[in-house]
Amino acid sequence: MVKDRLAELRLVRSSDFFNVPQKGNVKSDSKTKLDKTDGSLDCGFLDEVSHLLQVITELRDHVNKVEIVQRDILAAPQQDAQLDDQLIQLTRTIRQKAYDVRTALKGNPICFQIMADTEAAKRSLSDIEARHADIIRLEKSIEELRDLFMAVSLMVDQQSELIDRVEYNVNKAADCVVQAKGKLSSAVQQNKKSRRCKIICIIVLIVLAILAIITIASAIGLT
Repeated sequence: MVKDRLAELRLVRSSDFFNVPQKGNVKSDSKTKLDKTDGSLDCGFLDEVSHLLQVITELRDHVNKVEIVQRDILAAPQQDAQLDDQLIQLTRTIRQKAYDVRTALKGNPICFQIMADTEAAKRSLSDIEARHADIIRLEKSIEELRDLFMAVSLMVDQQSELIDRVEYNVNKAADCVVQAKGKLSSAVQQNKKSRRCKIICIIVLIVLAILAIITIASAIGLT
């Protein structure tokens, strides 16, 4: 691992720093100078590796923040422009840092593990972007479903008004039927009464006619 290698290099640098040359030994002095040169190179390399490790740690933190923002976007009932802007900003930051790390590690065979970590971060970013796209599609589907429910609700309201009017007309027709039923009953009673009156009148007329005939006949007989 890179962290293990970093510890070893730091140990080597410390050993080189405390390596004091002996007097009268030119070869030892040359080696000491070479070791000091290597130590300075190791120092710069360690600083670069430390910086890259810090950048990778920041990348992981940004990836975790992106996941948190995505969960917040998915949990929000409505679209939040602030969360979208925050996600876009984090994505840009991750891409920039990944590009910087890739540029710094290009052509350096010692930092394969760092490059592997960077590639893993890129894959995580791609997965996050794909998940974000899925969230956007899901959000659009939810909005379309909400619009459909609103249209159905409006249609139900309109149909309820129509049903209310039909119910009013039916109730009014029922009242008219009840009134007509009462009028029909009274008309039947009046028809029965008028029929009785007609029969009585006919009987009276017949009796009067008989009396008139008898009277006329008796008058003719007397004469």
